[in-house]
Amino acid sequence: MYVYIMSESFMDLDQVRRELFTVGFYRPDGQWESESDHDSREKAGARAHYLNGGTGPQVIEETAGDYVPPATFEACIESGIEAVQEVVDNWESGDLAGAVNGAEDWATQAGDLLPDKEEKS
Repeated sequence: MYVYIMSESFMDLDQVRRELFTVGFYRPDGQWESESDHDSREKAGARAHYLNGGTGPQVIEETAGDYVPPATFEACIESGIEAVQEVVDNWESGDLAGAVNGAEDWATQAGDLLPDKEEKS
C-alpha cells in the first residue's frame, strides 16, 4: 500500500517554512521505498490514492518531467567523477585541450541522461 510521509521540513532562503511530502511504501522488511515527491499533503495524498487504485486525477508535480530515476542520477554522478579525474589528469600533464574536451564530453553525456529544461510560462 502506498502512503505518504513528510520527508523534509526546512526554512528556505527567504525564511519561509517549506515541507516535502514523499509518496512510497514500506517493504516487508520495513525499508522505505520512495515513489515521488510533492510540495503539499494534498498532492501527495492524491498520488498515493491513485497508486492504490483510486479514481480521480493522478497528481504529479509541475516539475515531474524533471524527475530523474535514482539509477540514472547515480550513473550521471559516476560519469561526472570519471570526467573530473580525466580533466585533472589532463590539466596536470599540461594537456589543456584534453581537460576542456573531457569537461565538454561529460556535459554532453549528462545532458543525454538528464531531462531537458524548458522555460515555463
